[in-house]
Amino acid sequence: MTSQADSPNGAGLPGSHPVSRYEFGPLSTRGLVAGWRSGQIVSVACGVLLAIGFLHGGIAPTRVILALGSLGLGIACACWPVGGQTPEQWLPVVLRWSFDAFFGRHHARSSAPTDGFILPGTRPSPSMLDTPATQRPAHARPAPATQRPARARPDRARPAAGPFAGLRVCDLADSRGAMGTSRAGAIFDPNEGATSAVLLTSGAGFPLWDPGSQDQHIGSWARVLTSLDPGVPGMRLQWVARTWPEDCEALHQDFALRSHGPSDARASYRNAISETSQATWAHEVLVVLRHAPTSRGMLPRRRKTTQPHRRHPGTTTGKRDEALPVHDGSDLLRDARLLSENLRAGGIPVHGMLSSGALARRLWLAINAKGGALEGGAPYPWPLAIEESWSHVRTDGAYHTTFWVEEWPRSPVPGDFLAPLLLEPGFQRSISLVIEPVPTREAMQLVTRERVADMADGELRARGGFLITMRTKHEARSTMRREAEIASGHTLFRYSGFVTTSAHDLEELGRARSALATVASRSQLVLRCCYGRQAEALMWTLPIARGLL
Repeated sequence: MTSQADSPNGAGLPGSHPVSRYEFGPLSTRGLVAGWRSGQIVSVACGVLLAIGFLHGGIAPTRVILALGSLGLGIACACWPVGGQTPEQWLPVVLRWSFDAFFGRHHARSSAPTDGFILPGTRPSPSMLDTPATQRPAHARPAPATQRPARARPDRARPAAGPFAGLRVCDLADSRGAMGTSRAGAIFDPNEGATSAVLLTSGAGFPLWDPGSQDQHIGSWARVLTSLDPGVPGMRLQWVARTWPEDCEALHQDFALRSHGPSDARASYRNAISETSQATWAHEVLVVLRHAPTSRGMLPRRRKTTQPHRRHPGTTTGKRDEALPVHDGSDLLRDARLLSENLRAGGIPVHGMLSSGALARRLWLAINAKGGALEGGAPYPWPLAIEESWSHVRTDGAYHTTFWVEEWPRSPVPGDFLAPLLLEPGFQRSISLVIEPVPTREAMQLVTRERVADMADGELRARGGFLITMRTKHEARSTMRREAEIASGHTLFRYSGFVTTSAHDLEELGRARSALATVASRSQLVLRCCYGRQAEALMWTLPIARGLL
């Protein structure tokens, strides 16, 4: 991405501030040979082999037709786009979808509601589990709850279902086990060995600022990104912005208690409240910092508990009925505090690190497409049931569709080009940007390989008489620009963007998808629906820092 400055009122005019504009490079379309992907080559090769096989038995009209048909089919599968992708690109998605459908993996239920609770100090044997409690010996009966209170595992630490399996909301402790004055929550992902801490921040009215203030704010974000250490294993930064309708129930209740004026005035004020309720939308911005140690000894350590083992009926082994997991995240806490200080130094408001309870509430609200504050304690954050379809996924009572940002703006845009996508009211959405710094040596090797590939493809196209498109030239210029930036000491970043729109029924979801397409075009974004993997893609817009493609 590059930036350039121009003046909105003409160059040299007094009082005018140059507006910085940003240009994103194109999505790489490099392949193995002359821009052809391995799937395209295999598809055409299969068509050629089939054609040779048909013609091997003789030159008959039927065989010639079959040979031409197989050759044309191979070329069509490699080159003919269907829904933005060629058939050879759709093949892995369709096969995976069919495989999951055959084994019933599109439907999943959590076992949390049926896990039950075990009182501390009681370990009934498997033979006792099928015996009524009144017929058990006195020493095998659990003590009354008034004498021995139950210390069950918190709901947010229970196992989740489907693609959420293994995820835990946990507390972070330093290397000495001290939690400090306030507990910091995190999400532990054992599948990737990653732990993510979440900071609550806000945009502070960025689209309403003048161009100079916006440029300074973007510069602050750039300094925050450069402060990330590429040498930390698996470090990622995620930015999540969620929009939902504001709950104005308090205004209606207050109006009902205080409405004692003339009837015309009451009707006018009631209409004003109703219009405000429909046009008021809340926004929240989260910044997620993730560590993913690669070596076995660097994985977060979980504090042992003295809770008894839970035994399930008909089994002789069980799993520990533990309290909320506590992970040693001293390095993550240190980097999260440093990130918070850098954000504040750049004028970006930071309201602190979310606790495990606050993090569980936000996960529950996002998964269930709810808005506003959640009363009571921390809920079970993961869905109890998941039903995945080709173009959407249902979690409990909400429907979600996730899109991948395939193309960012190709023409120069101002710093607030995402304002329509972020601020347009009318539908619920979550926007996620996952960023990962690339170590300098790896970045130089990557850019060098891309330059060599561009040169080899250019020579091959020139010898074969193939056309070199402007997109190919633009990709080559973008690679040279990245090489110059890395040589100047800048850091290379990998990033992926996703947008999830949510609703409570399919009709509302259809309207939300149409509205999303409109605002995305106004932001000059090209979105592609994550067909066939909606359940997995939903997690990419949750504060877990997954989804880097």
